[in-house]
Amino acid sequence: MVKIKRKIYIPIFIIAVLAVAYFYYMTREPQAHQTCPEDFPETDAGFQAKTDSMEKWINNFYDKNPGSSLAEMAKARFAFYLENNCTKAIERYNEAKNGKADPATMQLIRDTIIDNN
Repeated sequence: MVKIKRKIYIPIFIIAVLAVAYFYYMTREPQAHQTCPEDFPETDAGFQAKTDSMEKWINNFYDKNPGSSLAEMAKARFAFYLENNCTKAIERYNEAKNGKADPATMQLIRDTIIDNN
């Protein structure tokens, strides 16, 4: 009797583990579109797609990290650039960090930092 129960429980356990794994990996909410900013075409449609992608990424970030600061979001976005090898975005970040970006960009950065502190 014990061997019969054991023979029944083992396949049920295996099926349960496989079902949980399937639902975990197959039904997860997909991440925001994993595209670097420079991968979008320089057209009006490309600009809109880039804006939509960034907005979706930011919304996903704050959904997963409610109450995060702008600085925390910026660190996560930089990590995204590193993970996805967004070389042009990393170059722009380094230029801005060193104060060598074009004046209009630097002013936008300063205004954003001041407005959010």
